[in-house]
Amino acid sequence: AAHRLGLPMTKALTSLTRIIRQDLQEVRAENLPILARGLGKGDWHEEFVLLHAICRQGSLALQEGVLKAQAACAFIAVCSNSNWQIFDEELLQNASRAFQNGSKDLSTKELCDVIYSVSSFQVR
Repeated sequence: AAHRLGLPMTKALTSLTRIIRQDLQEVRAENLPILARGLGKGDWHEEFVLLHAICRQGSLALQEGVLKAQAACAFIAVCSNSNWQIFDEELLQNASRAFQNGSKDLSTKELCDVIYSVSSFQVR
C-alpha cells in the first residue's frame, strides 16, 4: 500500500518498525515469532533494535509458558541468521526449556532447523 502511494519502501518500513517498537507491549505473544520472521527488508539498525525487543518479550513469554517449542524454533532461527546474530542468553535458556518440554510436539524439520540454527551462532 505504501509503495502504491509513492512512499519509498525503506522509509515506510522504518516508520512502521518504529511504531511497532513503541507499541510492542500491545502485541500478543503468539504474534511475536511471526513478527520476528517478517523483519529484514527495512533499515538494519531499526530492525535490529526491534528484533532484540521482540526476543526479550518472547523470552519472557517462553519462560511463562505462554509460548511453546514452535515459537522457540522461530526465535532461534531468526536470531542465528547471519544478518542479525543476536545472542541473548536468557532467550536461549528459555528456548532450551521450551524444547525440553515440547520436543515431542516438534516436526523433524523443526528439530533439524533448530540444530542448524544453533550451529550457526558465531562467537565474536
